[in-house]
Amino acid sequence: SSGHVAERYPSLVRQVAEQGHEIACHGYSHGLVHELSSERFRDDLRRALDLISVCADVNKVIGFRAPWWSLTREHQWAWEVLEGLNFRYDSSINPIRMRIYGDPGAPLTPCRIAGTKLWEFPPAAVEFMGLRLSVAGGFYWRHYPAALIKLLLNRINRDVRPAVCYFHPWELDVDQPLLKGVPFEQRL
Repeated sequence: SSGHVAERYPSLVRQVAEQGHEIACHGYSHGLVHELSSERFRDDLRRALDLISVCADVNKVIGFRAPWWSLTREHQWAWEVLEGLNFRYDSSINPIRMRIYGDPGAPLTPCRIAGTKLWEFPPAAVEFMGLRLSVAGGFYWRHYPAALIKLLLNRINRDVRPAVCYFHPWELDVDQPLLKGVPFEQRL
């Protein structure tokens, strides 16, 4: 849950937590981690955690995922911030190559982040026809044919590794309003 969601819909976040689901953190401002200083990143996470704590047991918020997969193995300062705020795992390193994110050399399976106590749980991706393809949710589930999604998830299952997937609220809300003035690439 992002801090922004906890701020606007505390009863919803509380209900999700009460139903036994894990509440993880996606920050507050949805800013790109690699554009933040360590202080701004820490402040953003603290603000999110403060808001989440009103809705759920903040001591159980142990997971983080950077907006836009904007954290990479090169951001040692970010790992220090996450450890300092008692996170135990991250799911921010997308092991594919995309225009604005991704690390195609990153592991496809959960692993310890070097030099830290943190674990990395990469989003679901597979080697397919010489490429690494994400099948983690969001954009990919909106644009891939259902048969391809099933094929790729079955490959992950065959490899006996976890398929870390995600959803955005607007992907589940049929009454989500359409935003005006959004660039074509984002609308697509």
